[in-house]
Amino acid sequence: MLGVAAALANGLGYALTVLFTRSFSPAEYGALGALLGVGLIGGIPAGGMQYVLARRTAAHRLPLGSNERSGLLLALAVGGGLGALTVGLSPAAKAFFHLDSVWPAVWLGAMLVPFVVTGALLGGLLGHEQYGRFATGQVVAAVARFLAGVVTAAVGLSVSGAMAALAVGTLLAALVVWQLSGPATWRRRAGHGWRRLLPDLWRSSSAIAGVIVLSNVDLLLARHFLSREESGQYALASLFAKACLWGAQFVPALVFPRLAGQGPGRGLLLRAAAAAAAVGGAGIKQGFDQGLLGV
Repeated sequence: MLGVAAALANGLGYALTVLFTRSFSPAEYGALGALLGVGLIGGIPAGGMQYVLARRTAAHRLPLGSNERSGLLLALAVGGGLGALTVGLSPAAKAFFHLDSVWPAVWLGAMLVPFVVTGALLGGLLGHEQYGRFATGQVVAAVARFLAGVVTAAVGLSVSGAMAALAVGTLLAALVVWQLSGPATWRRRAGHGWRRLLPDLWRSSSAIAGVIVLSNVDLLLARHFLSREESGQYALASLFAKACLWGAQFVPALVFPRLAGQGPGRGLLLRAAAAAAAVGGAGIKQGFDQGLLGV
């Protein structure tokens, strides 16, 4: 179920790319790709919050229908801080990425708040092993982004308008996931509140940051050093290079709450590694079959 949801979400992500490449010139798409790369880096705490809350929920064996309110409050604070920082740096982003105005970066900052909150909400669902709702939340987020692309293509929005549509879509997705998680479940108070979550969030985000930054920093450098048209072509090609990287994301999502709640299990780890390797192997074979890896 998680694999199907991940495949559907990634498929919608690629469909969104098709919409954007058909709607914008290479130069405009290069700017959009660079901004979305910054969004992935700025949204690292969203992944951190997801795994921190999933771990605490599973390890503390919280009853179904009970989530720590401090985790949601911390997500709001972190998302708000990142959003404010992004808005404050929007003039620098305009110069570095050769944007026409500061508004695309401002909308990016607005998008980071619901993005981080969604990560926390999904973490609660994952910790309770509510895989159906967790998978639904992932697909809802992808559908919301895809619909933002549909609106962008249909209306003929600018780069700034596309970022605004994505921000609105991310907010609507967060509201849906909020309902999936059960608003009444986030009333439980925990000792020390958010202060106890901060060290875990730092460690989790640091681990995720290594993968996210290294897999997206090339987009930012391409936008700055290549021509505008070349940066757009590079941004499109890089998506296919990352397909295998994100295609196996459902595997750790599946095993994480069980490992957190029950401790290390060699058999479970070996099966998870085999599943991830199978996804990567299938991607490599497809690359050879299509001639994408030929010299």
